[in-house]
Amino acid sequence: MKDWERTCFPSELPISRRGFAQVTLGSCATLALSALGCSDSAVEKPARDKHGGSPQQAAKRNVMSFTLKDLNFDVEKADISAQINDPYWCDKYNHGSGKELFWGVSIDMVTRRIEDTGWSPRIYTGRLRFPTRRWTDLAHHTFEWTTPADAVTGESNGGFYVFEHAEIPQAKLQILDRRDNRFHLLWTGLGNVYWDKKYWENVPFSTEATAVFGDIFVHGSEKDNDNTMRERFAQYLDPADFTQTPIEFEKHTYESGVKMARAIFKPKF
Repeated sequence: MKDWERTCFPSELPISRRGFAQVTLGSCATLALSALGCSDSAVEKPARDKHGGSPQQAAKRNVMSFTLKDLNFDVEKADISAQINDPYWCDKYNHGSGKELFWGVSIDMVTRRIEDTGWSPRIYTGRLRFPTRRWTDLAHHTFEWTTPADAVTGESNGGFYVFEHAEIPQAKLQILDRRDNRFHLLWTGLGNVYWDKKYWENVPFSTEATAVFGDIFVHGSEKDNDNTMRERFAQYLDPADFTQTPIEFEKHTYESGVKMARAIFKPKF
């Protein structure tokens, strides 16, 4: 399982009321969510939060809350992550697509028992694109969608998990402000739960959280070295803002026998 799959999908999931169980997604193509563009018009100005404070104050307070219709949950963790896929894999197995840098946001809630059943909501989206080469400039951007999937690619715009992986048909994700490597997020929308009539489809949700931006994984193969990894990374972000780790050659191989590899870029702050 690749790092992105570990981030977006838990390893053990219960059976839902509709009879669906956890499905292991074995490729980035299956995992991929819709590419959501972000133009200059989508840049948000800092606003007051629901506690009457500024986004800077909210980030400092580490606000973490999630509401699903009339149910309240604590947020366990929130992450902003990114990856660059292996070009060898893209050419060999994905028709040459998927080589660019993809950003993702995921938020996990603390388990709450309701009617003797554990509810552990998780919301996530991937393949976000930011119009910047500086990770410190990720704040003050908004992403919105009004359909479950991209009209062109057919890929999901966002994922909503409680008892199975389902869609987020409508959402507005705001990245409001930054403090070190933490970003204040506001995310509202409609999610599909598939529990009962009350919590079935288009269930309203809202969350406020402080997301941590961590390492960026650049995937490659035995054909790569430190320089090729850095060159690919430099196409999208400024390497001076990161510390690069030496390339790691993994034990796993593709079906072709070519070994997988990766390099990690750690943000400086």
